[in-house]
Parts: sequence; structure tokens; C-alpha cells
Amino acid sequence: PILAFALLRGLRFDRVNAAAVAAHYGSVSAGTFAVVVAYLAAREIFFESYMPLFVAILEIPAILVGILLAKGVSRDTDWKELGREIFLGKSIMLLLGGLLIGAIAGKEAIKPLEPLYTSMFKP
Repeated sequence: PILAFALLRGLRFDRVNAAAVAAHYGSVSAGTFAVVVAYLAAREIFFESYMPLFVAILEIPAILVGILLAKGVSRDTDWKELGREIFLGKSIMLLLGGLLIGAIAGKEAIKPLEPLYTSMFKP
């Protein structure tokens, strides 16, 4: 993302848009994940069922880097405010909240919802 940000700034993108595009390049791709899962399933290669967890967790660094690139860091940076925005922002809260709800509810409690997710997103 940092290289993409520098390139986009060199192409005269404004700071926020360059940071947004660069963060997308640093993001984990659900499409790539789906292709890998399909590839492994087609070749009957076992993989752990918790792998989608990493797709969600690895989104967090991309969001953090995107926010840092968009805001910029200088001597005048209010780290407390920046930290609050990063860790209490909607994106991170939704990701972490969803993971927490899933962990607390457990497999059996969310089993009735499984057709909604598996039938809508089959790799």
C-alpha cells in the first residue's frame, strides 16, 4: 500500500483518494480466498475450517494503513485522536464485533444462519 500510495500521489491523486486506493491494494481479497478454497477442494486438499477468520483479521492492517496514509503523520499528530479513530471506527468495530459475536455464540448457535452464508458465497 505504501508503494501504491507514493505512485498515486506522483500521479497527482489527492491524499485521501490515493490512500483509499492504496489500502485496497493492501487488503485481503475475498475473491482470491474463494479461488484458493475452490482449488484446494477440487484437489481434495484438507485445510482448517477457521481459515476465513484470517480473511477478516487481515483486513484490519489494511484499514489501519489506509487511515494512517489518509491522515498523514507529522509532529503535530494527535495520536490519541488517531488511535480512537482507528480502533473505534466503524470498519474495525464491525470486524471485531462480528468475530466476538461468533466466538461467544459458538458453532451451534450460528448453525441456522449457515445456509445464508454458504449458499450465497460458495467458492
